[in-house]
Amino acid sequence: MRSSAQRNRRDLPVRSPPTNLIARSLRDLADLSSRRLEFPAAHSMGQLSIRGEFNIDAVPAILGPARGTVGVPFGKTVILRVDANCSDLSPPRTARS
Repeated sequence: MRSSAQRNRRDLPVRSPPTNLIARSLRDLADLSSRRLEFPAAHSMGQLSIRGEFNIDAVPAILGPARGTVGVPFGKTVILRVDANCSDLSPPRTARS
């Protein structure tokens, strides 16, 4: 006859390793904290770069052209270098995810 402890261990659901939970939590946090900027789809307003939110001395990394919907990674500041041919300087909208 099995003890109640043995029966209870057998009835418990199998759980994923904690690393999966941590990875999923970080991904969910990034999804909640990320931003999407919308620029005109027909033309680029210029070049987008990013750097750490509180690291103003860091060399910015190029994100790509300011065209269409652009995702901004978690914890990053966006820098827009306006193209010389850009004729419309309407501010970009922040899209809801």
